[in-house]
Amino acid sequence: MNDIIKGVNLSLARANYFSDLISLQGKKMTVKDYEEFEKNTNKKYLKKDLPALVKSTGNLVAKPLKYTDHIISINNIRKCLEHRTGKVTEIDAKTEVEEKLVLNLKWIALQLSLVRDGKEIIIEKPGFKVERGEEIINSFVEKQRNFEIGEYIRLDLTDFFQLAMTGYLFVMDRAVNVYHLRRMKVSSANQVHEIDSFWC
Repeated sequence: MNDIIKGVNLSLARANYFSDLISLQGKKMTVKDYEEFEKNTNKKYLKKDLPALVKSTGNLVAKPLKYTDHIISINNIRKCLEHRTGKVTEIDAKTEVEEKLVLNLKWIALQLSLVRDGKEIIIEKPGFKVERGEEIINSFVEKQRNFEIGEYIRLDLTDFFQLAMTGYLFVMDRAVNVYHLRRMKVSSANQVHEIDSFWC
């Protein structure tokens, strides 16, 4: 769980780093100046937590990032697992469901299905028999699970796979739909450096 959030944090920190890098375009710098900029900028963003990075990245883009609620909920699960050994407390339970507070987990799952005799059949378990000529359909569906105060968070291997995939989809939306690759030039004292950067 920690690795999922760490990967997302690094991706968002890098996006913010490139945003600051763009501000250097046309500015003359020594190599030492650039190295100092890189060190300080990376330090600034790498020490931010996920909600702060999501907010600062959201300020860079023209449209909201997809799956933000999902990745924040996964981070909330991580914090409960890391700091409270997975036992949900009042600190964690922030979502009201049927007049009681719960810890809500929201994620995107890969769903396999097929159409048989005009009806959609969800393939949920290994060993499902597919008839000749039937086509398996891949789709993404949103899933949620609520944990009550005093309940322990229990996740299986399939859950972890789907949570990791949600992190991947979040990062890909940030990379593919928000930024595009372009070349920028940063002048140093003796030469001009071409740098690959992402910008919307």
